[in-house]
Amino acid sequence: MTNQLKSLPHAVAVRLAERGATGRLEHVRSVASTVERIGAEGGWSQAIVDGTTRAAWYHDALKADSIDEWLRLIAAVDEEPDGWAAAESPKLLHAQAAAAWAVVKWGEQDTEVLSAVRYHPTGYPDWGTVGWLLYVADFCEPLRDHALEMQTASLIVLAGQGPAGLRRAAARVLDHRVHWLVERDRPVHPLSWAALTASAGT
Repeated sequence: MTNQLKSLPHAVAVRLAERGATGRLEHVRSVASTVERIGAEGGWSQAIVDGTTRAAWYHDALKADSIDEWLRLIAAVDEEPDGWAAAESPKLLHAQAAAAWAVVKWGEQDTEVLSAVRYHPTGYPDWGTVGWLLYVADFCEPLRDHALEMQTASLIVLAGQGPAGLRRAAARVLDHRVHWLVERDRPVHPLSWAALTASAGT
C-alpha cells in the first residue's frame, strides 16, 4: 500500500465531516470497501486494486463543496469545465474537480486513476480497468437504495472475475443507469451514450 493510500482516507473523512456530509462519507467508505471486495475475488492485481481504491476515495471527496470551488480547482489544472455538464447538469462537475484535486492536493499522476475519477458519473468509452472497476463499485456498494433490488452483490462477484466478468458487470450497470435517466426524461451525457455503444460492441 502506498503512503498516499494510507493517508488519503483520513483526509477525505475530515474534509467531508467538516462539511457535514456524513452520508457522503459513508458512501465513499462503502465504495472503497466494495473495491476491496472485488479485489478479493482474485481476478485483479494488487496494483489495480490499489489504484481503484485511491480513485474511490477521491471520487466524491468534493461533492459537498460549492460549484465555485469546483471551477477553481478545474482552472488550477488548466482545464475548461465540461461544457455539457455546465449547461445541463452542473452537479456532474464535482467529478472533474475531484480529479483536479487529486492532482493538486495529492500529486496523483496515474492517468487511469484520474480518468476513473473524472468520468465516474457518466462512464467513459476509452476507460481501462480502473475506470470500469470504480464505475461498478460506485453503483454496487451495498448502502445504495437499489442494492438489493438490483442484486448488486452478484455484480461485485462478476466484476472480480477478470476482464470478461468486468465487461459484463459494467455493461449491465451502464445499461441500467442510462435507461433509468431516459425513462425519467432526464438528460444523458454524450459520454454515457458513447460508453453504452462501446459496451454493446464488446
